[in-house]
Amino acid sequence: MAQIRERGIYAFRTPPGGQGVLTAKYRLLLEREDYDAIQRSIRWWDVTNYEPYFPFLDTDLSPVAKIICAHAAEEIPEGIEKWMMKDIDGYTPRMLTRCEIIYDHLGTETVLQEYCPVAWTSASNPSRKELIDNIRHIVEVSGKPSIPYYYVAVSNESMRLYGVSMPVVWMRRSFLRTFKAGNDKLNIYRMMGDKITTKWDIPAYREETINVNQ
Repeated sequence: MAQIRERGIYAFRTPPGGQGVLTAKYRLLLEREDYDAIQRSIRWWDVTNYEPYFPFLDTDLSPVAKIICAHAAEEIPEGIEKWMMKDIDGYTPRMLTRCEIIYDHLGTETVLQEYCPVAWTSASNPSRKELIDNIRHIVEVSGKPSIPYYYVAVSNESMRLYGVSMPVVWMRRSFLRTFKAGNDKLNIYRMMGDKITTKWDIPAYREETINVNQ
């Protein structure tokens, strides 16, 4: 009788994960819907010889679970260093400088295909403080407490071409798609077409490269 009762109780237990203490960590991240943290850690599993734990993979085949898996498994661009995966720890001029380094690492083509301009300075409005405030505001309305550095890239082509500093802030499209205000930014960028180049000298919308192997 005791053995039958025991089997009955454990038939409803949460399947144990194979990563020991990491099991609880990933379950907590999923409960918080912190998919970005999961995504960033996945990048380094080939070094640690662990595999991430998703408690729903064996039992949950719902559309929501599949969307979570796809989002968490998003490939991180080449050239991203470990410090770039850390969350932004302060909205300061130093942050803009770091994001300029990210732009240089990624290169213009990658930024045009995978990022969207969300704020920029001009000759009539050269305020970098306003740029920083715009980044902070976008992160706040996204509902996320913070985002990794590599979600933001800052270009300053006007300095190279004209000797006048007018930075442009770009944000990763995959991040912007996760909330309404971000989608609005993408749609505006798409609809502006060449006008954004004519008026602000910012490259026009570029379609993302589609991986035919997916």
